[in-house]
Amino acid sequence: MEVTGTGSSDAGVALMNYLLGAAAQYAATSGKVASRIDRTAYLEAFAAELTRIDPDTHEIVTAFLEHRDSAQFLAGIEAANTSTSRPPDY
Repeated sequence: MEVTGTGSSDAGVALMNYLLGAAAQYAATSGKVASRIDRTAYLEAFAAELTRIDPDTHEIVTAFLEHRDSAQFLAGIEAANTSTSRPPDY
């Protein structure tokens, strides 16, 4: 089913807001992290410290370590695409 009328415009605006929001987040942090820092090593050290402070956070910390920004970004695009290809529930 196609999105038509104002639904098409609304879907386009929502997708553009998502894209610009993601771009703004990347731009805001790009100059704050030194390029010589190994992201994986940093995240592993951070996760180890969180787990040391509170062992109950192990499951969340593990998910955090496996997180990939690019996969999350693509999932957001897929969610926007899926929502525009079916009728609303209301």
